[in-house]
Amino acid sequence: MAGILLLIFKDLNKVTLQSPTGKSLTSAFLEIAAAAADIGSGTFILDGELAIPTQNGFSFDLLLSVWGGIDTRLVQQIEASPEIYTAFDLLSAKSGSSHETEILER
Repeated sequence: MAGILLLIFKDLNKVTLQSPTGKSLTSAFLEIAAAAADIGSGTFILDGELAIPTQNGFSFDLLLSVWGGIDTRLVQQIEASPEIYTAFDLLSAKSGSSHETEILER
């Protein structure tokens, strides 16, 4: 996928989106943060990738436009192709860390 690696931290009703380098991306991707907030009432950390699907595959350029501030010329394209989040791994859950659990069990 042509996207941005993204960690999602959820602690009850507070959600933080963070790049692997520690930069907060929550304000840039409010729809993803809202979707994560709707996942139960627990605490977890997800590891995954943020991407924008288009008719021609995934658009890294559109994703960077959303992240860096929307270029008004791209608004229509971005609205037609909202960003998606693909979770690769559940790193932690309310019951504790899942690092020691086999990935197929997670």
